[in-house]
Amino acid sequence: MGCKHDGFEATVNIEKVVEKDNPNVLVGRTASVKIKCVDCGDDFAFINPFTNEESTEIRIAVKPARKGKTISMNKKPKKNEQ
Repeated sequence: MGCKHDGFEATVNIEKVVEKDNPNVLVGRTASVKIKCVDCGDDFAFINPFTNEESTEIRIAVKPARKGKTISMNKKPKKNEQ
């Protein structure tokens, strides 16, 4: 029987985004989030992120990622990938 993925660990990194030609000019920030199962170490994939009304919290459905597969949010998976 496989892991039930009941325990999670999340890592969040905030990074500055600067102009390519002028690294002294801040143009924004990004948040990189990674979630994994603490029991088996499997990574989780993000599905359809959205924010609360104030845009102060991001809400993202997650599921266990398939090893060796990259999931793009820009296209729907092919029927044989679901």
